[in-house]
Amino acid sequence: MQRVDSMNRYYEALQKQQFEEKVDGITESNAMYIGSKGPRNQKKQIEQMKKHMSHLEDEVQRLDEQMKTLEAALSSRTSR
Repeated sequence: MQRVDSMNRYYEALQKQQFEEKVDGITESNAMYIGSKGPRNQKKQIEQMKKHMSHLEDEVQRLDEQMKTLEAALSSRTSR
């Protein structure tokens, strides 16, 4: 059981790191894009940023549900 917990922690840390890298990459590319265009298209760009954030929030929710499913599967295996 301790090994399973250790693997869970490793998996969670890895997912968090990958997600943060993905968010950082999107944020940096958006900042560079906005900086290159100036104020004339800011309203459109803000809407695009909101869409990106919404997509990221959906991704977080999907990963959270996936983690719960995996945890349930692990707990059912270990309780046998």
